[in-house]
Amino acid sequence: MAAAILAAVLLGAGSRPAPLIVYSAPAGKRPTGADLIRPANAVLPNGRIAAPAGANLFVGSNPLGLALSPDGRYAIVSNRGAAPNSWLSVIETKTMRVASEYRDPLASFFVGVAVARDPNDPLRTIVLASDAAAGAVRVFDLDGSGQLTFAQSVALPSASGRHPFPAQIAIAPNDRTAYVADNLGNTLVAIDLASRTVVRSLPVGDFPLYVAAGNRNILAAGTGLSNYTAVEPPAQSPQFAPPALDPAKSSSLTVFESSGGAELGDPATVSMDSAPDGTKIVGG
Repeated sequence: MAAAILAAVLLGAGSRPAPLIVYSAPAGKRPTGADLIRPANAVLPNGRIAAPAGANLFVGSNPLGLALSPDGRYAIVSNRGAAPNSWLSVIETKTMRVASEYRDPLASFFVGVAVARDPNDPLRTIVLASDAAAGAVRVFDLDGSGQLTFAQSVALPSASGRHPFPAQIAIAPNDRTAYVADNLGNTLVAIDLASRTVVRSLPVGDFPLYVAAGNRNILAAGTGLSNYTAVEPPAQSPQFAPPALDPAKSSSLTVFESSGGAELGDPATVSMDSAPDGTKIVGG
């Protein structure tokens, strides 16, 4: 009798329709892009929402570079908008408010921004920023209220006749030397911060963008930039083909030994790319 009841229960449960599951995007009908309700958030193409976990602040168009003052009180951000919408923002980190902005319609600030103690006066703080349009590194004084005062520009040397294009800047731990990646000149430029002059310019890999400075080593990352060939018209379709590997144009990491000053040892360059095979590796 008990077995019959159990069988009836099981058959009855099996005949019930499965519960209806309704799927919906967290963003509802809001369009992809900036969230209209909370501008700091973004709606992804799948309807999910990307939201910052902490406090946020709008600074400018295309912020690329960021550096903290030695005391952590200020964050300096380089905004890489189209001229004249390129400027530096100084953010007070405790209150997350804009303390000041430096604007110059002729400037075109890029990814490079760094902060250091002035070797000529350790009580003063200086800010270095890459000015791509001028091919120079701008030097500013940062005061206690977060105001930037332009001091001077340090022009980068032209390499192989190319216009200098300063990218990331790294400060040596002793605050005496700044290392700048010249994006178009394929060089690493060392600037003495006491004299504000270029003291060395050394070749590195192709299209260097990032640089890091430690007590013993200086690293420069060459992102690599393939050569392009024009398609002879008329062409019904692009002529797709695996590119030939050009080690001189591939991504690389260049490492210099440093004794703490501007003098650097012979570099060791490591290629980061494998030859394209057209299947798993399709680009240089």
